[in-house]
Amino acid sequence: MLRNLMTYICCAIVGIVLAMGIYILILQPAENTNAFVDITDNVPVSKICELATLKCFYHNNGVFEKKEEGLFQYGLAARYGYKKLFIEYDGIVVYGIDAGQVKISNPNSDGIVDVYVPDAGILSINAINSTLKDNIEDTGWFTTITPDERSKTFLTAQSKMEEQAQNDEHMLIKAKENAKTLISQYIIEVGKTIGKDYSVKWIDNINDIT
Repeated sequence: MLRNLMTYICCAIVGIVLAMGIYILILQPAENTNAFVDITDNVPVSKICELATLKCFYHNNGVFEKKEEGLFQYGLAARYGYKKLFIEYDGIVVYGIDAGQVKISNPNSDGIVDVYVPDAGILSINAINSTLKDNIEDTGWFTTITPDERSKTFLTAQSKMEEQAQNDEHMLIKAKENAKTLISQYIIEVGKTIGKDYSVKWIDNINDIT
């Protein structure tokens, strides 16, 4: 289950402001207002998308159970063949934008910059190994839980967690909005450094940007 109380935005306001200031200094803008700055070359898309990622901590669990074999399934004390494993652990899902799919045009005569930002997705989903533990392990006589069964229990739990994370529309929308906000702020600041009034027009189809 995702821990909503533990979600946090990696691009904190202070960090955003500092990062933008540093990048604008790196641009070394021209001294006159007629200078041309190639937006497509000067917007650090990869770094912006990195700042815009969201990390969500989660607590997950997995269960494996195999019933008794033969006559033992009718309640005989030995319970031969019976296995049950319950695991739980913490992990992290990272939501964000694929920077390679972001496309930005140079400003037109009105200072409008076309920008395409793809939908957000899951960039990574990882368990925190130090939290992985067996809470319940129960077997019948002469029966053990194999390493392969442990591995499959974990992988099944991870797969269900990924499916749940992919369906979390709130986090996906928030990650995309974070990226759009940072890109827009950065482009506007680039314009200010050369005395231009830039604005951003969001494009839904990447092929509409030339």
